[in-house]
Amino acid sequence: MRNLLALILLSLTLAAPAAPRVDSDAPGSKDHPLFSRMPGFLISHQQEVAFDQATFQTGKGTAARVTVEGKKTVLSYTLKKGGVAPSRLEIIRNFEQATRKIGGEILFLGPNSKFMDLKITHGAATAFVRVDCLGSPAASRSYKLIILEQGTMEQKITANALFEAINRDGHVALDIRFDTGKAVIRPESLPILHEMVSLLNNHSELNLMIEGHTDATGTPEGNRKLSTERALAVRSALLAKGIDSSRLESRGFGQDRPVADNGTEEGRARNRRVELVKR
Repeated sequence: MRNLLALILLSLTLAAPAAPRVDSDAPGSKDHPLFSRMPGFLISHQQEVAFDQATFQTGKGTAARVTVEGKKTVLSYTLKKGGVAPSRLEIIRNFEQATRKIGGEILFLGPNSKFMDLKITHGAATAFVRVDCLGSPAASRSYKLIILEQGTMEQKITANALFEAINRDGHVALDIRFDTGKAVIRPESLPILHEMVSLLNNHSELNLMIEGHTDATGTPEGNRKLSTERALAVRSALLAKGIDSSRLESRGFGQDRPVADNGTEEGRARNRRVELVKR
């Protein structure tokens, strides 16, 4: 029986997958200029997106949150082979001190030091940062930085591209940005409106339905009302530029017509949209 147990244990040991080894940074990765890494850690993954969004906690409760847009960098760090894992609190205190040294502020510290949100302003530039501590409170073998450098998106949509999409598909989705929970068009979306005006001026035969859509956050009734108001706000902005009212209609569908998964931040962002539909 003893020999049988030994054979079973040996077979289980041989079948078990080896623990991942981290002995060098991921190819092409580097630390963000704002922060140096914790001692003994290596970059296991890095992702940069020219324009994206992230949500940060500014206090207790779901209402105390801010969603920021701009350049997004995600850096994942893993303890190198043979390294001694620090506690979550040690990682948090390290970044807290580094942030205060460069004049930043601590926005929120999560329970059990699991995460911390920071804000750093230097001149005209502002960055929001989340430090995520992974692993147990006493020994965190990995952590992640999400850094959002606040800024506006370079406008790449043209009137010709809009016309081609509408002719090809009968509709086109636009990422027109509004103030949170409101129908106020944000300044960074004004270039899109400019191209919509050019589209309608260049093609006098074109008539459009402006459709508003939301994600599933909130109630269906509230989302339908908000999407209706946002579609109407776009229509009103075009009418103010001299477009004939007979060429434009508006309607809100709320959360009823999603194009992506509302369970993810990326999916919700895609569902918050305005569509132009050819009539």
